[in-house]
Amino acid sequence: MSFNGDLYSTDEGLELTTKGQIHTHNASSNVGLGVSGNNDYVLVEDSTTATGLAWKVNAHASGGSQIKLYDNTLTVNGSGTVFELDSSADPLTATDYSYFNCWLTGTTDGTNPYTTTLNFIIDRSTANTYYQNGQYVNATGVQTWDSSFPATTGELADGTILDSDNCLFACHIVGGFNPVQTKDFNLFSKLFQYSNGYNAWKQIDGWSVLTTANEISYIGIGVGTNDLQAGSRFTIFGNKVT
Repeated sequence: MSFNGDLYSTDEGLELTTKGQIHTHNASSNVGLGVSGNNDYVLVEDSTTATGLAWKVNAHASGGSQIKLYDNTLTVNGSGTVFELDSSADPLTATDYSYFNCWLTGTTDGTNPYTTTLNFIIDRSTANTYYQNGQYVNATGVQTWDSSFPATTGELADGTILDSDNCLFACHIVGGFNPVQTKDFNLFSKLFQYSNGYNAWKQIDGWSVLTTANEISYIGIGVGTNDLQAGSRFTIFGNKVT
């Protein structure tokens, strides 16, 4: 028997065994609901689950909120897909997020010819579905127009900007769902190269890359040529405006 206020109730013998686990019910029996494994998540009503409860990102504070979704620093030099937020188990949706802020800082570690290409990964799409345009500017102010319709990757910058070994750079990326073309993910990036004063801006439309409308499962950075040095870092913030 267990005491509940002024009343006694029966105890079916369910033992909680894990830190943070709570008692709940799935319409047929008592069950233990575990924590999500993610700090700062909140427990919300969700009719699609067996218990009617689910742990979700706390993205609904009054007046809007920002939450850190991903933050990773390379411990060794990396090439290929060097950073990736995998939210496939709980996809990021247009209902939960109005837009995303990403901050990428790094140093190239190329070998001759010392050029590096950076790509933005959207749902791991490899089809020719990226439409992009932008502009590169060198230290003397010479501008080079860049465009590709379509492209195989969403290219943030190439060897025109990241043109040397030990090339330090910072890149700010803002992106989000297209409310009309619901399988599109649009972004704008601005990259500055400290080593020689070069900079680049890019507009990229991931056209029909989302597997499900208004829902994204992967956001990441790929290195198409050469490497990034250990210490390079990528951070993603999700923003909800109410």
